[in-house]
Amino acid sequence: MSITAFQKFSVGPRLTAAWILFLVLSLFQGLPVKGADTEAQYVRIYYTILDADTLAKNGQTAAAVTKYQQAQRALEDYQKYNPGVYNKAVSYRLAYVTEKIKAASNAQAAPEAEATQTAAGGSPDASKSKVKLLEPGADPKKALRMHPKAGDKQTVSFGLKISMETKMGEMAMPAMNLPTMNMTMDTTVKSVAQNGDITYDLVMSDVSISEEPGLMAQVAEAMKASLGAAKGMTGSGVVTDHGVTKRYELKLPANADPQLHQAMDQAKEMFANLILPLPAEPVGTGAKWESTAPIKSQGMTIQQTTTCELTGAQDDQITAQVTIAQEASNQKISNPAMPGMKMDLKKMSGTGKGERTWDLTKIFPSKSNSDGEAETTMAINAGGNTQTIEAKMTIKAQAEAK
Repeated sequence: MSITAFQKFSVGPRLTAAWILFLVLSLFQGLPVKGADTEAQYVRIYYTILDADTLAKNGQTAAAVTKYQQAQRALEDYQKYNPGVYNKAVSYRLAYVTEKIKAASNAQAAPEAEATQTAAGGSPDASKSKVKLLEPGADPKKALRMHPKAGDKQTVSFGLKISMETKMGEMAMPAMNLPTMNMTMDTTVKSVAQNGDITYDLVMSDVSISEEPGLMAQVAEAMKASLGAAKGMTGSGVVTDHGVTKRYELKLPANADPQLHQAMDQAKEMFANLILPLPAEPVGTGAKWESTAPIKSQGMTIQQTTTCELTGAQDDQITAQVTIAQEASNQKISNPAMPGMKMDLKKMSGTGKGERTWDLTKIFPSKSNSDGEAETTMAINAGGNTQTIEAKMTIKAQAEAK
């Protein structure tokens, strides 16, 4: 199993839809669940094969062989203890992984490239982002604009706590309380253009999970393994002085595994959206504005509405209450980390609220805290068998920048 949780900040609901999808899919990739029925067992094996396929496609031959062998043993046990169940599908998959093991074992592993790969992202489309002023607030009013200087540095620390309940068909999976995840990001403003666009670089200086009582050892170890590869990773971004992200990239090692790609996709989304969209008009205390944008993430299209209320403004220091609503309707999901998997999102909704304190001479908020929750229903087809998965997630997140 690989549950890599990088969404640890922003207003909680930005974590919702894509994270529920990612965590739900990850839940069935190899974590032993006592009493799981035969359908759930087969789905977990199938996901292991997909994981191996992705590793093989990325040239990670040794890791792919290990995954294929894991699936092979699981299929053999499945045949032994569930005779006649999914007989044709199991036989086909067993022949498939056996051939893959043979081919991969005979192949000569190509040297790993030293180049980096850019993480695909789930940031809002800046060209489609809209900010609408709802109430101008009290006098005195002024235009809110970010105005850092080239060379300015900021260290941002994040913490995220996620809990989730999942139901697959009629089978309720054990509630999962993930350990608190921590990340530290060092940013440097590279340049500020005449039109106000701010270009910055970043380095992930630390990534870890908190040691907490009652954690499932398999979950903690899987998270540590995936998160560890992100330390030292670099990236860059461009944001307007209105707080709209134009570009955000994270550079992954050439040999990054599929789980790290998944996690970085979500990290990209969350980093880019920690920044608060600002209205064009001058505003004062009590002002309210709303921003809407479609989000492309993990093969899904999500509509997000962010509402902000300015609760304090003095010089370059501002404080705002933020609420978020997300909705995604019935749609086919094509997830790059799950090639060949047929998934249908039936519905998704998420809500959350939080507070931001911001120094407009910096890129990221000085402080941010949020609580969010979301519910998702999806259908997954594996081996000709369709399963409905329902998930509920709660998120507590906080960030601090110096």
